[in-house]
Formats: sequence, structure tokens, C-alpha cells
Amino acid sequence: MKSFTISNPLHPDIFPAVRQMESEIVQMTVNLFNGGQNACGILTQGGTESLLLAMLAYREWGRRRGITEPEIIAPVTVHAAVEKAAFYFGMELVHVRMGRDYKVDIREVRRNITSNTVVIIGSAPNYANGNIDDLQELGKLALRYKKNFHIDACLGGFLHPFLKEAGYEIPACDFSVPGVTSISCDPHKYGYTPKGVSCLMFANPELRKFSYFTSAGWTGGVYVTPTLSGSRTGCISVGAWATILSMGRSTYIECAKAIMDAASYIKREIVKIPHLELMGDPVMSIIGFTSKTINIWALISIMSKVGDWGLNATQNPPGAHFCVTYANASQAEQFIQDLYKAVGEVEKCTDMSAYQTCQLYGLIAEFPDKTIIGDILTNYADCLFTA
Repeated sequence: MKSFTISNPLHPDIFPAVRQMESEIVQMTVNLFNGGQNACGILTQGGTESLLLAMLAYREWGRRRGITEPEIIAPVTVHAAVEKAAFYFGMELVHVRMGRDYKVDIREVRRNITSNTVVIIGSAPNYANGNIDDLQELGKLALRYKKNFHIDACLGGFLHPFLKEAGYEIPACDFSVPGVTSISCDPHKYGYTPKGVSCLMFANPELRKFSYFTSAGWTGGVYVTPTLSGSRTGCISVGAWATILSMGRSTYIECAKAIMDAASYIKREIVKIPHLELMGDPVMSIIGFTSKTINIWALISIMSKVGDWGLNATQNPPGAHFCVTYANASQAEQFIQDLYKAVGEVEKCTDMSAYQTCQLYGLIAEFPDKTIIGDILTNYADCLFTA
């Protein structure tokens, strides 16, 4: 990576080795996701950029068909980057509720399809609770109504292709699902590459072209960028290429097995703990759980003290999100032991305001006007750039 510190993929003529490595990362990822002969992709700097460019491609796809008010149909659990894309590109995001299984309600998806729909999205898995939407049914709808279908596999993308060989069967999350037109996948998560590297794959080059920006008349010369950024460092891509080749398929399978063994153990044990229940049936490494009898946000705060566990708080409904990784897979039994202790602490606690997580999410829940929360968050963003 050191030799490529000053490399810039914006200039492939000057840095041809970087261009070659990036194209090989894309092709390797396409192959992992069973892309056909026409499948292709682009390398981005993260899952957010991949989702942004996918939505941009579908907006432009819609424009070619006379759609001036493009709509995205997505589960309420879809990553916030899709909402960001709608905000950036002037698209309408139609959120569809979850069913009791914490997956997108297929009937509601069907009811919301209109002539303005340019893409339907499913998560594999979703961030909040770790469930995989019914991709087969979403694909059927996409084919029936002649719509695009995007699978957001940013979080679990580099686990999916290795699970069968690791001894675990999950629903197909690749181009073998009929109707899929694009998939986003982040090698910088379970691919263990440097941050940030993501791959946006398309079923064919025609769709991919809709995500590009070109300017033929700029006074500085002809200009084209396949991603949102112009100049960017090439050393991250070089590191990603080296990591993937160094790991190899056998190592990825080994890591996937360790992660899934730990995740399966944690899921089995959580349902034995008083007050706790899983949110649906998370079949991969993301485990969402909640409680109807104790304050789940207080539990999150206590877990950070009991065992220095970094659980994430989720909302609508309140829940806890735990991500099993190769780094923490060997500590699965300790996690469950600490979870028992934390539940006991919550049972004894009488003042939930003592916990910051409760204060924050309790405050958000009490505000019917979420624009106030938005103002608070923008002030927080200001602080990030205050020296």
C-alpha cells in the first residue's frame, strides 16, 4: 500500500495497476454473487456511496422512460443511505412497514407499486435487527411489474457466498434470485479489507452506465467519473485487492464458520434469558433482540459497563443490535454471561434516567415532531468540524 499512497484512480492512464486491481476486485465480487456473463460493477468508497449510485442509476433509468417523479419502494428497515439518496436526487422514498416477522410486508410492497416506481429494495440482512427480507417474493414482484430490484447486501455481503461451505443454509442473496438488477456489497466489512471499499454490481452494463457522470463540453477537457468522488486514493483499493487474494476462499469459509457458530449459539441462549426475545429470525451475524418487560436501552448501557460490549440501540420498535464478527466470535459464551448479569441489573434499577441511552432515545420517542431531533443532529454535525 505504501507504494501507492499518492495514486489516484481518477487517472487510470497514470496508475494502470490500480485500475487493474479495482477491476479485479469488482469481477471477483461479481463471481461470488453468481453474476452472469453480462454482470458488471463499480468500486465505491462505502455502502452509502454504492446505494447512492444505485438510486441515481434508477432515477436516470426512469427519466429515459418519461418518469419525472421517481419513487423508491423500500422497507422501513432499509439503510438510511437510501433516504439520503432520495434527499440528494429528488426522489420519493416510499417506506413499507414490517410484518410480524420483522421482514418487509410483501402485500404492502405490491400495493405501493405505481407507474412512478423505479426500484424495489430488499435487505440481506437489514442493519436494525438482522433479518433478510423475502427476496424471492420481491423479485417476483419486480418481474411482474417490470421494475428494477436492488439487494442491499452491504452488511453481510462477504459472508453470503461462503455460508454453504461453512455448513449453513440461508436464502439466496445473489443474482440467482430472479428479478435482481443490482446488488451492493462491502468488502470492507466481512471481507476484512481497509475502509472504505464497496462494490456496486449491476446485472448488465446498460444499467451501470446510468450511474456515471460525464461532461463533454467542460473547458478543462472531457470529464467522466464512475463514482461520486473525482480524485480519491488508490492505496485503499490496493489494500483491498491484496487482502482478498491473501485471505483466499478457504480462509473466508473458516471465518464465516466461526462467526455463524457464535451467532447461532448466542441466538439459542438469548431466548432462554428472562425478559428477552429475538426480533424475528435473524439468520446471519446480526442479532436484534428486544423486551416487552424491561427497558432494552438501559440494558444496552449496562452491557457497556458489565463487559465493555458495544451494542447499538435501535428504535421503532426499541431494540438492541449486536454484530458478531471474527474478532468477538470466540467470546460468545462471555457475552451471554454478561447479558444475564445486565438483565439482573435492569431488574433492580428504579431510575432509568441514569442511563444515557435511555435519556437519548426516550427523548426522541417523546417528540412527535421529529424535525426538532433533526435540528439537534445538524448541530451535532457542526461540532464535528469545530476545532
